[in-house]
Amino acid sequence: MKKVLSMLGVALTGAAAFAEGATVNTDVITGSTGVLTSVQSYIEAVASNSWAIITAIVAVGLLIWLGRVMIRAVRAYFSTAM
Repeated sequence: MKKVLSMLGVALTGAAAFAEGATVNTDVITGSTGVLTSVQSYIEAVASNSWAIITAIVAVGLLIWLGRVMIRAVRAYFSTAM
């Protein structure tokens, strides 16, 4: 994260220099170790590792929902049987 923030600082400095009319080294932004590449790799890592968490959240939600359905069914059965 520190690397991404430092690259972002360099990119903002480069953008300010470009706004003033100076020539800017765009490798900091678009190069193989540039800001865009770093942000892209970070987003890819987070997205690829998040499926397990998403699946767990959905599974817990389904278990809670099915549990409530089962409790309602048992209550309905015993309330009509007696």
